[in-house]
Amino acid sequence: MRPLRDIAVVAALFCEGVAGVALMRGFGIPALLVHVAASGWTAALFQRVFEGRRRGGFALIFATAFFVPFLGTLGLVAVAALTPRGTTAPERDCVSTRIPRPPEMVDSWSLPIGGRQPGERQARIEALTALRGRSDPATIAALRHAMEDRDEDVRLLAHALLEAKNRAAWREIDAANGALDRAPQRQLASIHRRLASQYWEVAWLGLAQGECLDHALGTARHHATAAVEQDPRSASLHLLLGRIELRLGEPERAEMALLRARDLGLPAGIAAPYLAEAAFLRRRFDLVRSHLSLPARSAPGGAAARVRRYWT
Repeated sequence: MRPLRDIAVVAALFCEGVAGVALMRGFGIPALLVHVAASGWTAALFQRVFEGRRRGGFALIFATAFFVPFLGTLGLVAVAALTPRGTTAPERDCVSTRIPRPPEMVDSWSLPIGGRQPGERQARIEALTALRGRSDPATIAALRHAMEDRDEDVRLLAHALLEAKNRAAWREIDAANGALDRAPQRQLASIHRRLASQYWEVAWLGLAQGECLDHALGTARHHATAAVEQDPRSASLHLLLGRIELRLGEPERAEMALLRARDLGLPAGIAAPYLAEAAFLRRRFDLVRSHLSLPARSAPGGAAARVRRYWT
């Protein structure tokens, strides 16, 4: 490999020198073509260094030599000349391991419900099994969608998982209601807070629908208001009350609660999306833009970030 390397060094320097002479004599296009050849020879010097990523490495070195004429080529040739002859890319110290896709990326439900292609039924069952330990609105929506599947086993599994989540949520609510009846005065605030959070979670997750949803939201408002009366300096309670009021379609009351939460120390970036939603429901689009212009804590690719990019 040493003779080839020496040839590449000589060729790169020679082509770059010829390009410089041609440029000084006014031959622009020939000078550019010879400079391209010099850049190619320079990039070829580093092929062994970029073993395993040859195309990317070649493009990087070529671009550096091409866009930094003369000095870039000379510098890169000097680096190649000083690099030990046997230097190659280090051995990979990792093993390729198949990692299963996270449950939120499982696209089984994008298949036609009750599809009959081989493996579809098993894929849907595995997707449902992966949702067993999750509790978020997307999970509940996927379980409800699976209950419309043509396959009876898939429907039964989805119903069992959804029923289990329902029972667990209402069991906790029943326990908290029992504790509320026996609680002394000093513990009322914490139990009201817990009940407000639990009823809100039932509504937020989508475990309740129709009149049950209205009941859950109304009860969550009742307990949140009672907790605020017991602990009026809690920013998190006012935030919870504001979110409940938004879901109930009361933007004015929601805005009052959210502004109070912000005054009590809630970071403006957390309150901003909810305040923007309240302003939108009130048709105050000027306030929507001002609220969303504040820095917020949200994932770059999330729904809140997309809404912020649209309005700002």
